[in-house]
Amino acid sequence: MNHLLAEGLTKVVTYTTRAPRADEVEGVDYRFISEETFREYHTAGRFLEFNRTYGSSAYASPFELLDYDDATTAQVVELDPEGFFFLKSHSSRRVVGIFLLPPSIEEIDLRITLRSDDVDREARLVAAHQQIASAWQYDYVISNRELVTFLGDVTTVVAGVTSDSRGRDDLEQLMARIRLEGLRLDNPAK
Repeated sequence: MNHLLAEGLTKVVTYTTRAPRADEVEGVDYRFISEETFREYHTAGRFLEFNRTYGSSAYASPFELLDYDDATTAQVVELDPEGFFFLKSHSSRRVVGIFLLPPSIEEIDLRITLRSDDVDREARLVAAHQQIASAWQYDYVISNRELVTFLGDVTTVVAGVTSDSRGRDDLEQLMARIRLEGLRLDNPAK
């Protein structure tokens, strides 16, 4: 994530009802909220989407993901596949999905074992395997086998998406001028 932020993207911080881990920072990694606050925010329509995973913890994306204007910079948000597909289908702006593929099943199992208690370990393993099965639906899949190559691939994708977005913005401005000035779109030589 830090690498993406260094590339000029801004992070959209999502919400969770779980307790922070030792290395997590409020407002940077997540907005840690109580179940009561979660219910209040949900009732008030502050979440674009949410789900409950791994037992009773809730994770939610802020509705502001859909709010943007010309000054909005490129944003990055960590979402599970369900959240990504929801955002992509409901946003009027371009949403590009990058699936970060773990290096191996064994590495997934190790990471989950280190982060989980026995109660939710099996649920996390099942969810991880389901997420990998949905990776083909993303715009890009980047394998996290070797750090330098991985970071280079991420940089390449972000640069390509940024360049394409600038080109699309320029195209939109040119087409608006063509429509405004009544310029011809057909070929007069025919």
